Amino acid sequence: MAYDLNRFAADAAHGQYGHAGIDRFLLTSQLKSVGNIKMELVHSPTLDYQLQSIKRRSSSVFGWIAKRGLNAGYHIEMFPGSFGKDGSKFDEKSVGTENVEFGTRGAFHMGRILLSPKGTLLSGASGLGPVDANTAFGGATTFGGAAYLFVWDIQGSASPTFTAKVQHCTTSGGTYTDIVTGASTFATCSGTLTAPVGPWAQQLYFPSSATINEFVQVSWSTTGTVTGVQAMIGFGRSFDRSV
Repeated sequence: MAYDLNRFAADAAHGQYGHAGIDRFLLTSQLKSVGNIKMELVHSPTLDYQLQSIKRRSSSVFGWIAKRGLNAGYHIEMFPGSFGKDGSKFDEKSVGTENVEFGTRGAFHMGRILLSPKGTLLSGASGLGPVDANTAFGGATTFGGAAYLFVWDIQGSASPTFTAKVQHCTTSGGTYTDIVTGASTFATCSGTLTAPVGPWAQQLYFPSSATINEFVQVSWSTTGTVTGVQAMIGFGRSFDRSV
């Protein structure tokens, strides 16, 4: 299992230690400001190798902050971003630390967790996340939205894969359809924790022409012999890049 969430401390309060992530890495650290993650990590060749793969990337690196916790329905802040400060230092005790700072690239999406990694690992051929209702906040919304997927672990054999899509409906128990036809499904994630292959951190953007209905739900499916998937999906409404 990628992360034992049962070992986390109680869900954080604002301004204290909270949960954050950058691409396929999960962090629990002090969150000093919105949209900015500062890390001081024990330096090691393995850690440096893992971080270099995303530090050098020219395309966006995806991050998130959840100040309250990781349950479905909890608030989450999500953003494409990039690394800023980056360096290593060694003290008189020969203890090395890696200092890394990650910040947004302008986009910033506030929303809710649609699919939570807490609880039982996702397993089987397919399934549904809990329904997220916008009943108390105006119902259906305009100006599109954004969704982010973070996969931390795929367990299994026979080339396991994980695919998820974000859909909506006018009623809680009705038929859910793609928010944007042909553009509501994340790219398939493949590989395992020790050998990830596919894109394990992604963003879907729904343009201003998309009206998002009151009820939203994630559906997911797997291929291969999958014994468990640890993934989180966050979703924010009414974000139009043109305004």
